[in-house]
Amino acid sequence: MKILQLHNYTQNTTGYKSDEEWIGLNNPETDCQRCAWEAFNKSKQHEVIVASLTPDRQQKSIKRGHTEYVFFPAALPNLYIGKIGQFSFHLLNYILQNQIQYVVFHSIGGFFNYHLSRRLKRQQIPYAIYFHWRPKKHRLDFFANFFHKRIIENAALLMVQTSAMGEYLQANYRVDKAKVYGMPMGIRTDWFKKKPAKKTKGYPRLLTVARIVKNKGILEAVACLNYIKKEFPEAVLELAGIEQDPDYAQKVRKYIADHQLEQSVIFSGYVDNEKLPEKYNSADLMIFPSNNEGLAKAVIESMACQVPVVAIKNSGGPDEIIQDHKDGWLVSYAELNQRVPDSTTKCNTLTESFRRS
Repeated sequence: MKILQLHNYTQNTTGYKSDEEWIGLNNPETDCQRCAWEAFNKSKQHEVIVASLTPDRQQKSIKRGHTEYVFFPAALPNLYIGKIGQFSFHLLNYILQNQIQYVVFHSIGGFFNYHLSRRLKRQQIPYAIYFHWRPKKHRLDFFANFFHKRIIENAALLMVQTSAMGEYLQANYRVDKAKVYGMPMGIRTDWFKKKPAKKTKGYPRLLTVARIVKNKGILEAVACLNYIKKEFPEAVLELAGIEQDPDYAQKVRKYIADHQLEQSVIFSGYVDNEKLPEKYNSADLMIFPSNNEGLAKAVIESMACQVPVVAIKNSGGPDEIIQDHKDGWLVSYAELNQRVPDSTTKCNTLTESFRRS
């Protein structure tokens, strides 16, 4: 079977400097999805082609290992609007000319994913959607609700990372349970495990592993420092993640400057999976204030390294992973500033309990 894995957006809108960087930073040895694509292609039972959009004006193809990455010129290369998305006029022709038999949407997207899903249905080409987060229904947002409903109901398969996400789709979009398939993201447990680590300057050392974008709650994580430093003046927060939204990143930096936190916040940028275990093992506590998650792989990675996590209650994946007060804390946004300092005080006790369990 010939399968197209579709990332229907340009990588520069998600923070990568180039298409080559996106491929290089997500290589088959450190990324579970690409590991699966490589395994499919190496076995020759199925052929997986990974498609994305590019700001370049020419279509291009890059081969990495056994996997081919095809980049299509985007009609609006530097613009991503959530309800509309990005699109390429070349994409459907490629699907038809190359006799693609199955399409996997990397995310639900907006209007142009809806348009493409309709064309695929007419051509009798089945498609699946991989859900990284819950598509929220908005009472007054008719267009987004309409697009999402139609894309979901015409899909052959809905791949979800957690059982709660599957239940959410069934309750809110009335989908057949048989169409929902659980496919959680894995981690390399030979890398992500407790290791002796040299503690660097600052105690406690806090860590947030996430893209710097609004829904990940980076600003809320930084704001916690104002409260933590009252009890722990040497506290340091490290932000490990690509700056996907430059405007939001600038807002975070302004907040840091306005509150004199420049010596207490470290921007590490993108950190490869192979080097992430060192970051976790150097931390005393992981703060993960995202408001909408799938499986929340960073939470699992942190817990595999026996580092407790503070995450947001009812945000998705963390609710299924964290046992409150046993291997981490689930809090509301309203409680975050009060609970994180309290969790910081207790994190050593919890970590010791973690190690004994």
